[in-house]
Amino acid sequence: MRNLMVLFTCFITLHSVSQSFVRSSSLSEGGGGGGTISAFISPTNGVDMSKIYLFDSWSNNAILTLIGSKNSIELDNINFNTSESKFATKMSNDSVFTFYNLKKVSINNKTYINYNDTFFLELVSLEKHGDVLQEFYLKEEKAKVHATTNTILEPKKVFIDSKFYLKSLNNELIEFKLNKKSILNLIDESKRTKVNTYVKDNRLKYNNIVDVKKVFTFYNTI
Repeated sequence: MRNLMVLFTCFITLHSVSQSFVRSSSLSEGGGGGGTISAFISPTNGVDMSKIYLFDSWSNNAILTLIGSKNSIELDNINFNTSESKFATKMSNDSVFTFYNLKKVSINNKTYINYNDTFFLELVSLEKHGDVLQEFYLKEEKAKVHATTNTILEPKKVFIDSKFYLKSLNNELIEFKLNKKSILNLIDESKRTKVNTYVKDNRLKYNNIVDVKKVFTFYNTI
């Protein structure tokens, strides 16, 4: 919380508008041009926080890197809003500060990168083939309603889901599933046999993301 207060004291200028729009002043060391942070402070309106935010607790150590700046900000109160794909810090029990213009966030020894205004967890960085990424998003299943009586049989469900991608060296996002066919399709045809042998020899599974990270790491070495 002390780091958060320093952040607001040193950098944040509040503007009294309808949604409490916030934009920071320049964050460059010399006071010149640099990254900015923009945000809206708004109440949670009774939304179940556990259905929206990725982490169970807001007590997370993070380093925020700004777009267009080499500067960074350290916070120990942060979470990830899967509905908006934005990081936020808790202001009070019913208000949060949502960060914009962030390039990268390192939190709990994991790195999240901003790609086309969507944040992805960087699973493996491959020098030869690109990056293996995971996207977390909020998924909604509609309520099941009885066709005749219009009675709700099952309420609407909201939960966090994820997708996996390979971001190629030319910045193309290629989605893949956690199965053998989908993953091998991302491997050069001439190297698929070696990769598959590596999987068998090490008793790895294509439907296990921990094992898949090992597969791509091996692929990067051949």
